[in-house]
Amino acid sequence: MSCLAIRSAHAAPTDTATALGTASAVVVEPLTTRPLDDLDFGAVVVSQSAGGSVTVPPDTAAATYTGLAASACSASDCGAHPARFAVRGEPGRRYQVALPGEVYALGRSRASVSLLVTRLTMRTASFDAEGQTGLLDESGRDAFSVGGTLVVPASTPADRYEAKIEVIVTYS
Repeated sequence: MSCLAIRSAHAAPTDTATALGTASAVVVEPLTTRPLDDLDFGAVVVSQSAGGSVTVPPDTAAATYTGLAASACSASDCGAHPARFAVRGEPGRRYQVALPGEVYALGRSRASVSLLVTRLTMRTASFDAEGQTGLLDESGRDAFSVGGTLVVPASTPADRYEAKIEVIVTYS
């Protein structure tokens, strides 16, 4: 008599599964920014006893003076004007501009004397209101302007004062 043992073949469970996914990217034109004009507060005079400020708006409005600061020219703004920048990039994309909260303008001949530049604001050509965002047109171009306020303390020595303002432009 012979005995035959038969084992049943069951499928062994698996610990892995596979699936396919995709990876994609959109490559856009890099943003470029080119300065066209520097922010200029013009020639300012201030009293020996009290200071003041001059504000240049980011649009085409004339500079305004407060306290005992005044224009040193017969023209009301003495050549004061906002900084202007050209922007190029991917057509139809939005961009944003980051400005510092404040910077200090150092005297050329008296580097130890500095003037506060504050309230830096910008306005793009693509939008009517002040803000930090712009829109590139169908050719991938736009422009923006930057204004601010220069604080001039009493007895500020005569000099040419300059500040570097870092403007950072990114897609939003």
